[in-house]
Amino acid sequence: MSVPLRVLIIEDSLDDTLLALRELHRSNFDPSYKRVEDAAALNSALAENIWDLIISDYVLPKFSGLDALAIVRERKLDIPFIMISGKVGEEVVAAAMKLGAADFVLKDCIHKLSTVVERELLEAENRRQSRLAGRRLQESEEKFRSLAESSPNMIFINCKGKIVYVNNISEE
Repeated sequence: MSVPLRVLIIEDSLDDTLLALRELHRSNFDPSYKRVEDAAALNSALAENIWDLIISDYVLPKFSGLDALAIVRERKLDIPFIMISGKVGEEVVAAAMKLGAADFVLKDCIHKLSTVVERELLEAENRRQSRLAGRRLQESEEKFRSLAESSPNMIFINCKGKIVYVNNISEE
C-alpha cells in the first residue's frame, strides 16, 4: 500500500519535477504535488495547503532555493525541506544545511531522494510527537499546580530524600 504524501515542489523544470515524483513513486509514496517557480507562488501555496514535504531546486530563474528556504523558515513551518541541484560544491551544501535545509540531494543521485525523504518524514514526526508530549506535560503540570495550590492541606513531593515541591497553604 502506498503512502500518501503532499509535496510542494519548487522547480522551474517539469522534467526534473517528474524525475523526483517518479523516484517517490518507486519508493511506495503516492505524492500529490504542486509545482511553483517563484516567491509569490510559494507564499500562496504555503498559505493554501498543509505540506508534508518541500523539495526545492537550488538554482531557479526568478529566485533561489535559499530564498525559498528563508520564506519557509520565516513562517516557522516544520516541514522537511530537501534541496536538489546539479553540480554544487560542499560549501553550498553546508550553507544550505546551516540555513535549515533538511538535506541536499544531487540530481545525478536522485535515487537517494526516497531514503532522504523517509528519514526526514520520520524525524519530522518525532519532532511533532515531542512537541505534543511537551504540551501535554505542561498541561498536566499546570493542572497539578492548580489542584495543589488550592488544597487546604500541605502537599509535598519527596524525590529520593529531597523535597522538590511544597504547595503554599494559607492560614485562615
